[in-house]
Amino acid sequence: MCSVATGTTNSHVRVRPPELLRWPVAVPPLPEQRGIAAVLDTIDDAIRKTEQIIAKLQQVKQGLLHDLLTRGIDDNGELRDPERHPEQFQDSPLGRIPKGWSTQTVRELCSDVVDCPHSTPVYREQGIACIRTADIVPGGLLLDEALRVDERTYRQRTSRLEPKRGDVIYSREGGRLGIAGAVEDVRVCLAQRVMLLRPSLETDPTYLVWSMNAPAFLRQVFAFVGASAAPHVNVGDVAAFTVARPSSAEQSRIGNALRAHDRRVSAERSAREKLYTLKAGLAEDLLTGRVRTTLLAEVTA
Repeated sequence: MCSVATGTTNSHVRVRPPELLRWPVAVPPLPEQRGIAAVLDTIDDAIRKTEQIIAKLQQVKQGLLHDLLTRGIDDNGELRDPERHPEQFQDSPLGRIPKGWSTQTVRELCSDVVDCPHSTPVYREQGIACIRTADIVPGGLLLDEALRVDERTYRQRTSRLEPKRGDVIYSREGGRLGIAGAVEDVRVCLAQRVMLLRPSLETDPTYLVWSMNAPAFLRQVFAFVGASAAPHVNVGDVAAFTVARPSSAEQSRIGNALRAHDRRVSAERSAREKLYTLKAGLAEDLLTGRVRTTLLAEVTA
């Protein structure tokens, strides 16, 4: 197929069906075909089951976020119950929150809040990820899709504050307004329309990033921008929005619960990628005869 393909952006072959039907295919005996299919089907089943687990975990995450950010985790490690124990909750500008929690501004929860440079960087084929609004998803960054800059540009764009693990990058303009992503152990800098927040020592980074993705926070953002065709908020506006603040100890408990859930999702995704790699290698070996039916039992095991 590749030897007769034409085109670059949209590669294709100019082969009519009758000609395609005459192309040769390696055909092992029928019992071996069935054995090969059984091995590949087994891997496909494992991939499907892993994808179902990932989808289920993502659904569970939404409910978990709601419970943790509105009910919290008490000193006994249990979620508070607003139905059975309404006396444990109080009214606040953000709605009902547990007693002992307060509401504070983003600025009060952070040691640093800085804007991006107001310039368009020169991008390179290789280099350091430069985060745009398109590269931010709730809770994380799409580093594989980010454009790159060289070391000099990176230094220029991080002169005010160099992002580090635990920082939060927030999209404050455009169609992807209002998304907070966490910085991990990788060097990144800011493109345009985003800002950088560094949680204080008393603020759990995971708690902050998900509080800024919570519906209560987003309502403040969109109430501020209204129905603008080009929605945006300034750095000072974001810093003035409020979040519910548990004690530092309870923030850590909430953050630990969310991080444990994310680790399970990451483990399942890693398992899925290993299955894809295994399938590709086995398909190559089985369909070229490098692994024969005499070895299929061992491979399947």
